[in-house]
Amino acid sequence: PVWEITRNIPVGETGQVYIVDQNGIIISASNPDMVLEPLKYDAIRAAATNMKEAVLRINDDQGEKISFQEPNSDTLDKENLGWSVVINQSEKEAYPTEYSTRQALIISSIACLFIFFTLSLYLSRDIGRRINWFVNAKKRFGEGDYSHKIEGFGKDEIGVLGKAFNLAQEQIKTVHRDLE
Repeated sequence: PVWEITRNIPVGETGQVYIVDQNGIIISASNPDMVLEPLKYDAIRAAATNMKEAVLRINDDQGEKISFQEPNSDTLDKENLGWSVVINQSEKEAYPTEYSTRQALIISSIACLFIFFTLSLYLSRDIGRRINWFVNAKKRFGEGDYSHKIEGFGKDEIGVLGKAFNLAQEQIKTVHRDLE
């Protein structure tokens, strides 16, 4: 019988194969209980009824699926019966490379965000620590302690500012000593 055609066609764990007539009625299905039932997805039924090729994304109780609808195949429809082959499969099974690539992109994006925020936190703490050194040195300088030098500021802009502060402090110390 014709309804046995699709029974043993492997289409992954979640896939189903149907042969559908021009009215959207299932002629053959992986699940024999579906034979002579209308397709439950309106978009696929419309494509089958209009004999149009279609690749559709559908959502049902089992999650997101991809449906491929191929009308009037020469090997299936020699008598021009208006039948179509419909394959429903989970998106993960239908597009395994794209699915795994999308998952990898999501994971790598999250990892990049984590690295970005970790580096931002580290750099902000480092800059904050060095600015606090300036604040403490300025307080001591304001209290008349000219002996406190700022050390280990690196070679960046804050390091240049630290050297300039030490130089200015040394010059003021010299001027202050000369005035006494």
